[in-house]
Amino acid sequence: MPDLTLMLIAAAIMFLAAAVQGTIGFGLSALSVPLLTLLDPVLTPIPQIMLGIALAISMAIRERPSIDFRGVRWVLAGRATGAFLGAWLLGLMTERTGSIVIGAVVVAAAILLGAGWSIHRSRSTELVVGVVSGTSGVVSGIGGPPLALLFSGTEGPVTRATLSTIFTVGQSLSIIALTVTGRTTMLDLQIAAYLLLPLLAGFTASSRIRHRVSGPRLRTSIIVVSGIAGAMLLVQSI
Repeated sequence: MPDLTLMLIAAAIMFLAAAVQGTIGFGLSALSVPLLTLLDPVLTPIPQIMLGIALAISMAIRERPSIDFRGVRWVLAGRATGAFLGAWLLGLMTERTGSIVIGAVVVAAAILLGAGWSIHRSRSTELVVGVVSGTSGVVSGIGGPPLALLFSGTEGPVTRATLSTIFTVGQSLSIIALTVTGRTTMLDLQIAAYLLLPLLAGFTASSRIRHRVSGPRLRTSIIVVSGIAGAMLLVQSI
């Protein structure tokens, strides 16, 4: 286990990342994984996937009346495939290479959306984005930005509720895939347990501000956070 000072810094990062995800629908791993990797690579990415499940369940319960089950179905079909594809790719290439590719794709998508481009939601795009999200979630621990960009034109409650439902199932599949391939450890569980309290504190803080972020403000927030996350992942990997 890293020393106490590092873990206190990690707790602060986890609080802020959880508050962001609780407000706009994603951001926990996207923001915490690059920063925590710079602190100590042992802190990531599996503990964030574990904690992401707890946060996603909490958010799905809080926002349950707004869940878009039609969007959930096809994204999860792709995410299940992507989770095991990501586990397979980890055996073929280095995690660094995968993270560079994913970071570049996320930054490019954020730039296009910022320029006014939009992703039309259909069965095919939901399925493809699900595969990309599942693969990136296992390879780098960051699977939120592709999904958030897909739902960037949706109202705040629907975005948060639907993404949380997808994350609950999708991140559970990621943990199963990582466990089956022997990549989870007891240290991952210990780190996740230590960071659970700041995670819940961040979620609680988000409940006070989430209603202020919707419509164009939500879309802008998603694009900005996605771009920052992709750039941080690129810098950390390179």
